[in-house]
Amino acid sequence: MSPDERISGEGDGTLDAAGTGARRHRLLPATRSPATVTFEAEVEDTSGRNVSGRATAIVHPAEFYLGTRLESWLVDAGSPTEVGIAAVDPRGKPVAMPSVSVLVTRREWQTVRRKGVGDTWQVVSEPVDVAVETRDVEIRDGRGAFRLTPPVPGLYRVRASASDVRGNPVRAGASFHAVGPGYAAWRRSSDSRVQLMPDKGSYAPGETARIQVHSPYENGTALVTVERQGVLWQRVIAMKGNAEAFELPILPEYEPNVTVGVVVARGRLPSPPGAEPDPDDLGAPSVRVGAVRLRVDPGANRLAVAVKPAVPEYRPGQDVEVGVEVRDRSGRGARAQVLVFAVDAAVLDLSGYSPADPFDTFFAPIGASVATGDSRDFLIRRILLGEKSEPGGDGGGDLTRKDFVALAFWDPEVVTGDDGRATVRFRAPDNLTRFRVFAVATSGEARFGLARTEFTVNRPLVVRPALPPFAETRDAFRMAVAVHGAPGATGEAIVKVEATGSVSLRGASEARVAVGEGRVREALFELVAGEAGEGTVRVSGRLGQERDAVQLKVPVRRRARTETVATSGSATAQVTETVEPPAGAAPDVGGLSVSVAPTALVGLDRAAKSLISYPHGCLEQRMSAILPNLYLEDLAATFGFAPGTEGDLRESVRKTLARLREFQRPDGGFGFWAGGSDASDPYLTAWTIRIAGIARERGFKADPGVIADAVAFLEKSLRTPRDASRDRPPDPDQAAFATFVLAEEGRTVGDLVALFVAKRRDLSRTGRAWLAAAAWKDGAAAAALDLMTEVLEGATVKGDEAELPVPRGDEWHGMASGDVALTSAALIAGARAVPTHPLLPRLATHLWAARRNGEWSGTHENGLALMALATWVRMSEGDAAPDLAVSPWLGATPLATWQFKSRSAPPRATDVPMRRRGA
Repeated sequence: MSPDERISGEGDGTLDAAGTGARRHRLLPATRSPATVTFEAEVEDTSGRNVSGRATAIVHPAEFYLGTRLESWLVDAGSPTEVGIAAVDPRGKPVAMPSVSVLVTRREWQTVRRKGVGDTWQVVSEPVDVAVETRDVEIRDGRGAFRLTPPVPGLYRVRASASDVRGNPVRAGASFHAVGPGYAAWRRSSDSRVQLMPDKGSYAPGETARIQVHSPYENGTALVTVERQGVLWQRVIAMKGNAEAFELPILPEYEPNVTVGVVVARGRLPSPPGAEPDPDDLGAPSVRVGAVRLRVDPGANRLAVAVKPAVPEYRPGQDVEVGVEVRDRSGRGARAQVLVFAVDAAVLDLSGYSPADPFDTFFAPIGASVATGDSRDFLIRRILLGEKSEPGGDGGGDLTRKDFVALAFWDPEVVTGDDGRATVRFRAPDNLTRFRVFAVATSGEARFGLARTEFTVNRPLVVRPALPPFAETRDAFRMAVAVHGAPGATGEAIVKVEATGSVSLRGASEARVAVGEGRVREALFELVAGEAGEGTVRVSGRLGQERDAVQLKVPVRRRARTETVATSGSATAQVTETVEPPAGAAPDVGGLSVSVAPTALVGLDRAAKSLISYPHGCLEQRMSAILPNLYLEDLAATFGFAPGTEGDLRESVRKTLARLREFQRPDGGFGFWAGGSDASDPYLTAWTIRIAGIARERGFKADPGVIADAVAFLEKSLRTPRDASRDRPPDPDQAAFATFVLAEEGRTVGDLVALFVAKRRDLSRTGRAWLAAAAWKDGAAAAALDLMTEVLEGATVKGDEAELPVPRGDEWHGMASGDVALTSAALIAGARAVPTHPLLPRLATHLWAARRNGEWSGTHENGLALMALATWVRMSEGDAAPDLAVSPWLGATPLATWQFKSRSAPPRATDVPMRRRGA
């Protein structure tokens, strides 16, 4: 409940035989404005289900309402204008009143300057209302009027008041601005904004807008602009007084809105003769800015769409006919393309979905992408100039219902004729519910419309079975069948049940139910689930000549726990794996799957697809996404992750490399987003250079100037002394990775290697691995060996895996962290510095096992792990093409024989059903 809501009363009751009931409640105390009373009721039916509903009523504050009407928001001072008064009762019927009191006031603002904190001047304005005119107005047939002449410019307020026979006060009011030469005491503020007042709330193309500038200056010069994603119109005007208005022609290109901006300037005020010098210089030149958004009605582009079913109710299976009519603003039929669709209203109510009106979407207000700047901000001693504000302003055949759908109809290409009309027809589904029909129309380039309606699918007799969503083998359960008839359908209904497939009946298949007066009755039936599969249950009902039938499916699952056991490996001649089926395994479920591939890289397909299809586009994601194309190009057809050809793969790499300059910052480093203002990121820059280097090794070229600038940025960030008071030194681990990248680029990094080796305690194991790779590349083999020894110390061997634990506080703090980063760095560095180390194959196996659903976490971990495993596999498999004959056996039984003469050959697999486990 909101703070202004409260519960006024509550209670319980019983409905009568007709299902109705009543409750009396005393209304709320008298209010000065309309209030809404909500009545809510919840009813429990015979089946134990609850149904709720609500209704609302308005409590009126008096027996009539008053209203005021003005000819315009802006009128000329000294010229008469008509003010209308209206009186209606709560039903909108005109009411006659012998007298309504009217008070007209002019609001003036008394403004003073006060010195605030820091010797700044603050402006304080307080309103004063001055009575201009008082009169009584007679209301005949609900209407009355009088003429009013505002004597001087300013803000005028009209207040009408009366009382009903019970003494309840009724009031109404309106405000307008008088325009003309002279001075009006407008409200002022301490900021630099000025208010603009248009004469209307919206305009049509071809009209002329009249806009008053509430200037604080007795005289001044104004720059008027019309703005929307640029300045569309401009003019300089000399203001006489501070309450004049200017006129603006409204052009068609101003739809759906424009912003009118005004900059008002006043020169220095002369000092009175003999006046003392003003230390605060209150007469200094002054500037004010303001803006108002004008709504330019694009109503000529709105299509009036009507959609109506031929009849409000249909039977299941009947042909539904829906008529569509589209008319333009003048009422003539319009030829249009219409999307027509019908959806179960209950689904829409649950989801809250309603299609957006395309007119409101395409003609939504557009912001003014114009900023105002003024160098005088730095010369005038006052509060700085702010940004512009925007103030103001039934068939034969089988009757069994089994076609239950939420979307009953969808056709995006319904075309109306020259008369604007079209008809669609479709079969009513078997859902007994309301369907909501929408028609979304478009005509020409910029005319749109939307309409909706409803129809109901129903039957005089309805049977509604309640089945579980699934059953397990040998389950026994009850099915409740609710039976109800339309008002007037009375008698004894016969309900029959048939069960086939994996579900069977236990007990009676027929029941008799008394139906009448719209009541719901239930019949119960016993069902049993058999073997795994699918059961079909058909429920039919008959009441005299009325019939209904429903057919539903029930999946039956095996009452068992499924266990999946998998193994993988490699062999040079022969390998034996022992596979023991789980105890008590069902003979017809599961089995053994054997898969063989000529390269371990085939297991990277899921990670490769994840990288290539990732939807976002920062530089790290873009560069990581081309790694599969670089490492796995010859396996593209096997993986199926590429658009289809080698050329497509290579073109995606070329496009990515060609856009690198868009992400480069002025200092040569790279940022995450193209054209961003964020600082260069050293790790991202190193990652980008490394992948560009891998691409270069495979025949691709990035702009050499871009890469050279990035390399220079890395070298500078690593070698330039930093001011401790301003710049943070690079993260040690990221610096080690950057050193490795520079070494791969052929740069001399001996000094950096020596520096970081001396500070190795600051490096995590991941950082030491990258430093080892850099040392080996730079020729410092001994340092590389020492570092790799430290990295591999304490490795835990579990079967054919080796895990490198990451102590708390020793994590890598880059975009990839923990186990994946450490294992990847150790594999890349180890493949270079200690290629024959016995832990490397086990590290690779552990990295494979770290995948979840075939991939690692995030684009960077996928890219890093892919880089590591591709490096390791290429080193361990060599460059020679395979020439293999592989024969898997199950015991003494051969399963298949496969030949592999290329790494790009697709994997081969065979499955052995569980019933052959004794073979």
